[in-house]
Amino acid sequence: MYRAVLFLLVVALVVTGCTSAPRPVARFATLPEYTPPEPAPTLNDLEVLLQNDEEIATFAKDAPAHRLQVLVSVPTNDGGLRRLSFRADAEYFYPASAVKLCAAFGAVDKLTDLRASLSSRLRFSDGAATGKSRIMNTTLRSELEKSLVLDDDEAHDRLFDFVGPAELSARLANAGLLSARIAEHLAAADDRPAPIVELVARGKPILVPQRADVALPPVPPSLLVGDTDFKTKNIVSLRDLHNLLITIARPDLAERGKGLRSEADRKKLLELLGLLPSALKARAAKPADETAKPLHVAMMNALPYDTIRVHEHGGRGHGFVVENAYAIDETTGRSAFVTATMHGVDDDEQTARVMRRIAVIVARTFLSPAKR
Repeated sequence: MYRAVLFLLVVALVVTGCTSAPRPVARFATLPEYTPPEPAPTLNDLEVLLQNDEEIATFAKDAPAHRLQVLVSVPTNDGGLRRLSFRADAEYFYPASAVKLCAAFGAVDKLTDLRASLSSRLRFSDGAATGKSRIMNTTLRSELEKSLVLDDDEAHDRLFDFVGPAELSARLANAGLLSARIAEHLAAADDRPAPIVELVARGKPILVPQRADVALPPVPPSLLVGDTDFKTKNIVSLRDLHNLLITIARPDLAERGKGLRSEADRKKLLELLGLLPSALKARAAKPADETAKPLHVAMMNALPYDTIRVHEHGGRGHGFVVENAYAIDETTGRSAFVTATMHGVDDDEQTARVMRRIAVIVARTFLSPAKR
């Protein structure tokens, strides 16, 4: 049985690259070792909710076979969180596109060190097979929008390269996410040379520094799912995905680690998590809303009134479906976080339906009009 891979990262900010690059602000600190609690051995409120629902009771009762895991946090009136867990981190799951939130957080965090803004121009260049360099000019704001709203894998890869894989793990650990090992791209081949990333300031490109004092956490011995070993794939625990969303949406409720230092950038990140692809009118190719933001659509359909806002980003891959969402009724202030995963090798759509149903249960239990 998988135990979430946890690492202690002791890091100190060291800048390499062009001497004219902006000097990052040293802010990394040693974090205490964190060991998540074991899944509760007795029936809890969340388990009762799941097992009493006709649509998903069968899956909940045979949860180990489906690798079903659910974590819910509900803000309380005293400024704390009521946490409900059903098999959270009982075994490994492939996080798929849910890691896009990790890369987005790391990129915004790094941008603050560079004393740049979301609208600052970035230049990505790589050497093509012909020897010619391919150049792309963009902004972090544009790449965040494409990655988090349109679920664009290539945009995620650019954010990932902007931070750097080892530095991303270090920044996530500094935010309290000690399990994260984000080691692979989602679109590009991982054996290709890393692109050159430059920040264009006052018309002059400045090499974006990559930290040299950190390394990726080591590869675990084995992470078997059936006959497939996922040990070199991306790793992040359900609790850490859940806590990262809490850090972005409600930093006042974050239990450990450091959040984003720019309040404006944090709000922009949260805003993007709440946008549907259909809201981006300037984009020609867009995924369907229910494909990119399935919990958003499910919750809005379950509670059809205008004051509900849903912020989410999940993913699908290798038979896994992962969802991570924050929903709030802006009239009453009632809100809830839900993070869930399930494995369904034979029927991805069935697995997705279970995830949407879990979101509906959470919404109707904690945000329903009757609770007003």
